Amino acid sequence: MQQAQIQKTVQVNDQCYTYFSLEKFAQIYAVNLQILPFSIRILLENLLRHYDGDIVKLEDILAIAKWEKNQTK
Repeated sequence: MQQAQIQKTVQVNDQCYTYFSLEKFAQIYAVNLQILPFSIRILLENLLRHYDGDIVKLEDILAIAKWEKNQTK
């Protein structure tokens, strides 16, 4: 996964915070964030934060990102 491109930082006052850009992830992996419910976007961001390639794999992240309302599996 191209984690370096997805991981961003923002500085607020004297504090620096790290976050994972869902928009950048969507660009790289051709994901339509507009159709994902808010709760699925939260799960997606959580998986991005915990990605390690072992317990949380790219396949897991893409499975959530490609969620469809009427999915049978």
